[in-house]
Amino acid sequence: MEDGAEQESWKEDKKTKAKLMELDLGFCEELDLPLPPPVPPPSPPAEDIKPKGRGMRPEIIAEREHIQRRAKMSSCPNSTNNPPIPFMVEYFWQRSKEYLYMHDLLQEMGRNIVTQECSDDTSRQSRMWSQEQIDVVLKGNKGTRKVQGIYLNSQWQYKTEWHRDCFSSLQNVILLCLSNAHISHRLNSLPTALKVFIWERCPLEALPHNIDQLYELVDLRLRHSRIKLLWNGAPYLDKLKFIDLSHSEDLIEMPNVERIQNLESLLLEGCISLVRVHESLGQLKKLVKLNMKDCKNLVFLPTKLEMNSLEELILSGCSKLEKLPEFGEDMKSLSICDLSETKVKEIPSSIVKLTNIKELSLRGSKGLVSNSWGLSRLFWFMRRPISMGLRLPSFSGLSSLKKLDLSDCNLWDGSIPDDLSGLSSLMDLDLSGNNFSSLPAGCISNLTNLEYFYLSNCLRLQSMPHLPPNLLKVDATNCPSMETSLDLQNLFASLVAKHRHLLLYEDIVLQIPGDEIPSWFEQRECYINHFRSAVLITMNIPYVRDTREWSGIAVCLLLKNMISPPGRSHQIFWSFKDSEDDIHNDCRFGCWVKNSSVESKLYTAFFPFNSLNCWRHLSGGRSHLKLLIATFLPGRSTRWESAKGNMKIMDCGWRLICKKDFEAYGASNASSSLQITELHND
Repeated sequence: MEDGAEQESWKEDKKTKAKLMELDLGFCEELDLPLPPPVPPPSPPAEDIKPKGRGMRPEIIAEREHIQRRAKMSSCPNSTNNPPIPFMVEYFWQRSKEYLYMHDLLQEMGRNIVTQECSDDTSRQSRMWSQEQIDVVLKGNKGTRKVQGIYLNSQWQYKTEWHRDCFSSLQNVILLCLSNAHISHRLNSLPTALKVFIWERCPLEALPHNIDQLYELVDLRLRHSRIKLLWNGAPYLDKLKFIDLSHSEDLIEMPNVERIQNLESLLLEGCISLVRVHESLGQLKKLVKLNMKDCKNLVFLPTKLEMNSLEELILSGCSKLEKLPEFGEDMKSLSICDLSETKVKEIPSSIVKLTNIKELSLRGSKGLVSNSWGLSRLFWFMRRPISMGLRLPSFSGLSSLKKLDLSDCNLWDGSIPDDLSGLSSLMDLDLSGNNFSSLPAGCISNLTNLEYFYLSNCLRLQSMPHLPPNLLKVDATNCPSMETSLDLQNLFASLVAKHRHLLLYEDIVLQIPGDEIPSWFEQRECYINHFRSAVLITMNIPYVRDTREWSGIAVCLLLKNMISPPGRSHQIFWSFKDSEDDIHNDCRFGCWVKNSSVESKLYTAFFPFNSLNCWRHLSGGRSHLKLLIATFLPGRSTRWESAKGNMKIMDCGWRLICKKDFEAYGASNASSSLQITELHND
């Protein structure tokens, strides 16, 4: 009888706890929340725990049962106004790096509680989220001091006409979100207790006059707004920490912020009408992130930045910005500085003060190219443009720099400082698309941490510097003036010798211009299928006492039709099997193939003989090994024999090699045009 009475009591109290039983808890799967341990019976009636909508996993149903039991045990029979919330917090809150997620079950429960506060008069409820509710209150200016939060987040533009003084009686509102609400007139005021103000696509050209009196304001977000000027004068908003005016295309000036010293984040990305920012911006000691990406008309910045806490400075795409500010002594927190696609002519020497910077990008900042011809006007045959590319400072002191992008910077011979070799932490260097014919001697050979080096599209480049020992990738494609370079010739062998610890699991792949298989790949016996999308190599591995003397197999493919459709790239897969296995169903490795406008290229690969590739297939006295290499274009059939639109394998050569053969590899390729790209395994 007691159990029956409890069940009846549960049903009677269903109005306040229904959401506990009816909402689908599948969202917990996406958050990967820990599931509570199942609790033994008694359980609620079967009809109360029946899954709604899509079927749920058994553990999710068990979780629902557990919640219902806890709710039942936590609630008092005579107290319907005290819902069992605390026990659920540990299961339905999930915190990531920047966000705090709440399960929709808690949201529904909270709304149910608010509705019960005053079901007859929505203007006396503490929170409003319904579009109809908000319209009734704001159109009729019926707000009260009980309202603390208004949240309108319409997916589409919502046109309405609110009273000009609609917020005059809503002075206790802390959260105000009016995203996509469109009104045709200016509001007279905002709630003075406001802490968070969000108005996506705000149609107003100016905010209410009392914006400088919102002393409690912490977060101001007006993305895609029509605001032209945020405020006049220098308001004292010492609690304001976040300003986001991204893509406010009518904003022409960032006003005085000298009395907003606690600001931590200022986002102005895509403010294409922004011309200047106030000098006071450079004195914000607590600013952590400043993003002015794609402010295409920005011309004036503060003369000096004294931002002790700044970690991220983004000025990329500011195509009219010609002069950078000086960097202060204490800007040691800056780790990311993106100055790409600007018109900056010279990098200030004070950049060496950024001792903890990790990433620096000057991509596409070309400086100036003068059209002046000087005395050569007198002699037309002597005409040549005077280069005024980007002038780089000394890089000495930037010992923490890991990534440096100087691609497409109109750099000529002598533009790159000799002390580039002092960047001891550098791992990624991009010099692509420049105009130098050579690099300073020894400028990168001492960069022992350098792993990625890009020189593609350097049309005048004739020779390579000495390469550092730990490179994983070199890209020197489309360098037609490149002369024979011993370092690049031996890159293939160098990668094997200096990264032998990686070769237990990784293969090496190079892409080289050419239309003929080099003679060093002496073995030509192989089978290429009808569609030229796959090649099968069967090799006989001679017996040796010490298997460590064998290095592996080098394979060279002549490829054609390397231009893939937009949005897709060709891939190459390979797999090893013994001669008795079906090889077509186990292509375990692969890589992407870089698009090329060249008619044909040589795809050269080295597959080390290790337990994954070779030795596990040669146990029990077997000596024959199969290698399948196949091309594949995503979006087509995965069956090699039906991939008619794939890149074509026109020819193939291969060679079993020992350690001593690497020397022959370098000599054999001495006549090749050495534009090499290492491709990463997929």
